[in-house]
Amino acid sequence: MVEALIPKTSLPEFDPKRLETFSLEDFVELLEAAGSMPTGNEKVLTVEESATAPIQNDVGCIDRIRKSRFRFLVEHLYSGEQLIRDLPLKENLNDALRLLHVSAVDGLINFLTMTHDLFYHVLALKRGEGYVGRSKVPIAEPNQPLYTYFVRREPAAWYVDSDGRLASQPSREIDPSRGLVERLLTLLNRADPARIRQCAFRNCGKCFYAKRIDQVCCSRRCNNNRLQLEWYEKHGKSAVYIRASRGENKR
Repeated sequence: MVEALIPKTSLPEFDPKRLETFSLEDFVELLEAAGSMPTGNEKVLTVEESATAPIQNDVGCIDRIRKSRFRFLVEHLYSGEQLIRDLPLKENLNDALRLLHVSAVDGLINFLTMTHDLFYHVLALKRGEGYVGRSKVPIAEPNQPLYTYFVRREPAAWYVDSDGRLASQPSREIDPSRGLVERLLTLLNRADPARIRQCAFRNCGKCFYAKRIDQVCCSRRCNNNRLQLEWYEKHGKSAVYIRASRGENKR
């Protein structure tokens, strides 16, 4: 009897195993690909404000992810969209598939929104400064609370169809946000919050994850631009800038 209620057609499933190699750096790059990179200049909301603040769902971020190296997160959503359009399904099953597709898109967008909030909360934490070799690096001050949370929507396992009968949802594993949340929370456990930084080059300011503890810029290009800018500000525009082999400045 239960088998008769399970629809024979389902949306393409998402494989959470593809997230096993995801790093914190990948999550930062995912936000950048989605066009929701935090800068640390946003207003940091309290828990109460976060609970009541409207979520700005930018559906265009799904298209931007599709054109990035993270396309595998949304490929199944697009193939599912094609399935809904092309297959001659019964109306109630078609509606159920469409509902699951929309729910998966909403789940991914909500995850990106919450991850953006988490990252700029981390950027807003109080930081001191320490030295690694000759480089000044930020160090997170201890005993700071970080009030953030993730919201993940999941469709019900069963629904009542147009005939008033129970039917099983075709699939519950089309939303990648579940796997993304679990992977991100695993990576954040015991992570150094001071490694989530803003680029020290003033014309960039992009959020990045520092692979090295002494990394202060998001890229070599930004670091070279920063060093050159500091040099010219100290020595004047007529000075000759020569980059040393170890990244130090000398005339």
